[in-house]
Amino acid sequence: MRNVILAGYFGRANIGDDALLKVSATHVRRALPGNTLCIERAAEYLRVLVPDVKLGVIAPSAKADEESNRITVYCGGTQFFQFKKATFGEKVQYWRGQARVSLKSTWKELSGVIKERVNPSRRGPSEKILVGIGVGPIATESYAASLISKLATAQDIWVRDKASLSFLADNGLRAKFGADICFSSEMLGILPSLEGLSPEREVTIICRDWSLDQCDVTRRLIELGRQLRARGLAVEFCLFSHAEDSVSESFILNAGFPLRKWGDDGWDITEFLKSTYRTKLVISARYHGAIFSALLGIPVCVVDIEPKLSELSTQSGGAISLLERTVGDETASNWCSKAIAKLDQTTEVVNSLRRFVCVERERADAMWKDVEERLRSSGGSNSILLSGV
Repeated sequence: MRNVILAGYFGRANIGDDALLKVSATHVRRALPGNTLCIERAAEYLRVLVPDVKLGVIAPSAKADEESNRITVYCGGTQFFQFKKATFGEKVQYWRGQARVSLKSTWKELSGVIKERVNPSRRGPSEKILVGIGVGPIATESYAASLISKLATAQDIWVRDKASLSFLADNGLRAKFGADICFSSEMLGILPSLEGLSPEREVTIICRDWSLDQCDVTRRLIELGRQLRARGLAVEFCLFSHAEDSVSESFILNAGFPLRKWGDDGWDITEFLKSTYRTKLVISARYHGAIFSALLGIPVCVVDIEPKLSELSTQSGGAISLLERTVGDETASNWCSKAIAKLDQTTEVVNSLRRFVCVERERADAMWKDVEERLRSSGGSNSILLSGV
């Protein structure tokens, strides 16, 4: 019986990916009890989220993985994406905001890849399973062709949205329509109970540094916050990443708004969601910021900064409202009007969110049931590589 390795974009102190990890680990443990769970990054805070994991295990390279008797499970998140090229100035500004990434951890991972390439393990053919993923955006045809060739090597693919399903079908790949992993019933054990708790504020705004033009979006969200505050509404900003949203963080603090950030008060997902979502309305530039809001029955609007957010709004049937970006200074004013309207429709919106969540949870549970059966059929004799981006 070998180790179960959870690798990918885990351990970067991003609460969306941390929730994917926690839910995925629960399902894998149930399918393969007795295996040791390992995570490639030696991020100590993960011991709080998944206490019985082994940290600092280096995942093998992709080449070695193809040569080893291994099941690779890509667990959730936006996999295989490509944005349009940014300007040099945008790249400099963005990467300055990423300077907190641990060089020591990066070197450990690189060393592991080098060692594996020099002396790769050879234990027969590999298998790949993709669970609850989102594909895209895809900016060029050449990248799309490369992507299809990679996905064609997977034995099973579950996608979380219809856009990803259509993309794969149009390119001759079969996939199953699943859901985002956080819609799994296992998430119910992580979500806080807000029953009996009164809101602490009217609006929570969740920002991010993902897109290289996020500086513009964050400024517009700050202007939105000013307009809402001018109407007498209490506004708080929130960041889902402890280290990767530093550009937005500096703008928010300079604007004088209260700010809540994942990891500042510990690494308890339940408590963080409990404090963040004691609000009447969420405006989110984060995909999982909107999903957590839907799960908790809090009205939510998403900012149209990348395709997965507009797709989520469409998939929800409009229960999750879309704040579209416009040219000029009227964007914040338009967003403010929509936010006020959303606050006035609370009961209707909450009922729509509940219906949406019920549909997604049913698909997520069916997806994981199939995945667990797939893993059990392996008998735990292989290493299981869980990857989430």
